[in-house]
Amino acid sequence: WLETLCQKCRVPLSNVFTCPGNHDVVRSVAGRGAIQALHEKIKRAGDDSLDAVICKMLTDPETSRLLYESLDPFNAFAGQFSCDLLPPERTVSRRDLILNDGSVLRLSGLNSTFVSSAADAVGSLYVDPSYRQIMREAGVEHLVMSHHGYRWLHHGDRLRDHLNSVARLHLFGHEHLDRIELGRDWVRIAAGAAHPDRQEQIWEPGYNFIKLSVRGTGFDRHLDVSVHVRVWQQRPD
Repeated sequence: WLETLCQKCRVPLSNVFTCPGNHDVVRSVAGRGAIQALHEKIKRAGDDSLDAVICKMLTDPETSRLLYESLDPFNAFAGQFSCDLLPPERTVSRRDLILNDGSVLRLSGLNSTFVSSAADAVGSLYVDPSYRQIMREAGVEHLVMSHHGYRWLHHGDRLRDHLNSVARLHLFGHEHLDRIELGRDWVRIAAGAAHPDRQEQIWEPGYNFIKLSVRGTGFDRHLDVSVHVRVWQQRPD
């Protein structure tokens, strides 16, 4: 499917950039007792100790392997796009693109699924503290992707505050509803779903094209973001 899509868009398959979602998690693996015990330890950690608990698990070879084992098929797939993930050094996938004025658009794909399983609920998931390495840099603009939006993350408010201050574009999925929010310094896009389940209460297949360009110079320089929203029209079909 991706090969056909890239052919239609006249771009190489290597241009694909991805991050994992809950459907990339092998639930029979994530549901094993040893892995569920690690999930519970993270969920029981207080806000003051949460980052330390996650960092310790992701730097320990045994616990990091257990936390990421359910993503083995995703990593095998994503490796062809250099988007595979391996803790502790590579828990965020990154790629630099060049904008029209020669500045850098840095893509960062966060992993919101390393504590994902059949027990997923609003507020029960996490991204690891490496998202704080995304910082303002001269000549660099940031586009950050996460499958799960802020309300699905235990510390979503913290992530929102950080990304609002450092990243121009925030892309999310999971909830299958197209949404575009405009802040003073950022644009946040909820992607919807190209092929939602027919049994969903709001069945609305859709996808977005996003066009980016830099306009102006000096104090008049700004990032122009155009979002073209495509949604299935039911009447008429």
